[in-house]
Amino acid sequence: MSSANSDQAEFWNEDGGQNWIAHHQALDAQIRPFGLAAMEAAGFAEGAQLLDVGCGCGPTTIELGSRVGPEGSVVGVDISEVMIDESRNAAARAGATNVSFQVKDMQVDKLDQELDGAFSRFGVMFFADPTRAFANIRKAVRVGGTIAFVAWQDPGRNPWMIKPMLAMGEHIKLPPRPAPGEPGPFSFGDPELVKGYMNRAGFTSIEVQGSEIEMTTGGGDIEGTIDFLMAGGRTGAAIAEGGPSLAAAIRESMRKVVEPTMIGAAWIVTARA
Repeated sequence: MSSANSDQAEFWNEDGGQNWIAHHQALDAQIRPFGLAAMEAAGFAEGAQLLDVGCGCGPTTIELGSRVGPEGSVVGVDISEVMIDESRNAAARAGATNVSFQVKDMQVDKLDQELDGAFSRFGVMFFADPTRAFANIRKAVRVGGTIAFVAWQDPGRNPWMIKPMLAMGEHIKLPPRPAPGEPGPFSFGDPELVKGYMNRAGFTSIEVQGSEIEMTTGGGDIEGTIDFLMAGGRTGAAIAEGGPSLAAAIRESMRKVVEPTMIGAAWIVTARA
């Protein structure tokens, strides 16, 4: 596994993964419309055998399973073992018998089966080498199969993230923004960059469509959203080091900018293997 992917594995198996698990139901409610739009764009047929990349706590895998029906199946993969455990629990609770989950880094790990298509909801932006990762995914999808995924547009078009980060930046020094192409939530902001990854990986008929949605912040839980944004990673460590007074000041600043509904802008990408 590459050094960058090792960093991602560590983050998503420790603070990052635990923070996501704690808030995943609210986060899923917030970003679910984007995933549904990508599923519609993909047009996966009943009976299809699918791969869900970066499945997190499993909601998209379970949703895809309901769409392909009992004759189809979906394997959800994620680099985070703790989130895969949560996925398996969620599938058991939902009675989703046509889904399964594996801990894999799809940049380097192989699947032992050929599938009809692949999907991801905000799970592909963290690869150290996106072209290599998509080429590996391409090998898991039969010729003519479909890939569909969602990735955030430029952060300037996503006030749901930028506004609270700027409010936080009034009190602490924020980590530097990753350079274009470096792993991070907004690394696919340039659609031409994304098309290049896909083309070099062996995909054709690449389409990138913009989708702008007024999201219900944290599924209606504004305080939970602030908790999520303040926890984990270098930012969370800086806040914890500053003590309760700093945390209270940051929370108050964020309350002024986090609104019940906020705009999110993403790319919905479809292509053929």
